[in-house]
Amino acid sequence: MLRHKDTTNRRAAIRPTEHVRIMKNRIDIVSVRDNPDYTRRAAEYAASCWSEVPHAFYEDCIAEVPYAAGPLPRWFLLTADDRPVGCAGLVPNDFISRCDLWPWVCALHVDEPYRNRGFGGMLLKRCIAEAEQAGCPSLYLATELTGYYERYGFVYMCEGYGADGNALHIYRYDIRGTALLTGGGYTIRPERTDERGRLYELVKNAFATAKVSDGTEQDFADMLRGSDAFIPALALVAEYRGDPVAHLLLTRKYVRQKNGTHYEGVLAAPLSVDAARRGIGLGSVLLGEGMRRARALGFGAVFLCGDPAYYHRFGFRSVMRYGIVPEDDLPAECAMAAELYPGALAGIAGTIAYR
Repeated sequence: MLRHKDTTNRRAAIRPTEHVRIMKNRIDIVSVRDNPDYTRRAAEYAASCWSEVPHAFYEDCIAEVPYAAGPLPRWFLLTADDRPVGCAGLVPNDFISRCDLWPWVCALHVDEPYRNRGFGGMLLKRCIAEAEQAGCPSLYLATELTGYYERYGFVYMCEGYGADGNALHIYRYDIRGTALLTGGGYTIRPERTDERGRLYELVKNAFATAKVSDGTEQDFADMLRGSDAFIPALALVAEYRGDPVAHLLLTRKYVRQKNGTHYEGVLAAPLSVDAARRGIGLGSVLLGEGMRRARALGFGAVFLCGDPAYYHRFGFRSVMRYGIVPEDDLPAECAMAAELYPGALAGIAGTIAYR
């Protein structure tokens, strides 16, 4: 739809109040849904920002915002003394190939004189707040940029394709997970050596009620701890008020390439969540934090074996998509990988053993 160009701020966001005074201007974020009188101005402003798109598109799109029966779409204008100087939208799909994901931030723009002052961040935070109010567990955006949206909590997820066939970076903001960590009483930390007996039981009990299990996951975790693949900083525990309730290991895993070299990534397994804590997004936030920490340590890809219906939402795809073949007797769609940055698996081809 309306792609994210380098048209926002380049410094930290200011507090996202509804109005502030900067440069002697009163700055507001106006919801077109709640203020239908701004519909025409919003359409004209968007058309001036993206002149390559017909004006009729914006006019028809934004004119329907105040009358939508559901929570989406939404459109926001950034105004300086009631004059439009920026905008952003919240839509079900941004003309991106990943139609299974929603909602999306679209058309984030701030006029040049108002950049580098945190206004792009204000618009993003408004979109996050509206999506959370609508009950959305995650928020997505597609862009050609890297290095900007990360400062507002968005994390690179995978590549997608626009209607023109060009590749775009898809970013995800974990609304539900952020709420768990900021006000839900949950914290994530590396495991301690003195609690491994307790974690053994946590993994065992979690998989005793899992849909898919061979009953050896707790022993597999112990085996990994005693191997060269073990990375203490990526052995993670989610605890609730001091009690471990979820656990994840990320350990070194290699792709054996055809040229005889090895590509090093990490294997996410096992991921265990106490049965009483399932369904609140705890596994999601633990996996997301593990991927963030693996990226910070310099790893480029995460591998795992699991249910595609669950893991695709985090950017995982079949390893076959990257030219990697599982050595194990696994369904190809269940042997998956996710890039931690764009192009991390480009040119990587070979085999991988999951167990």
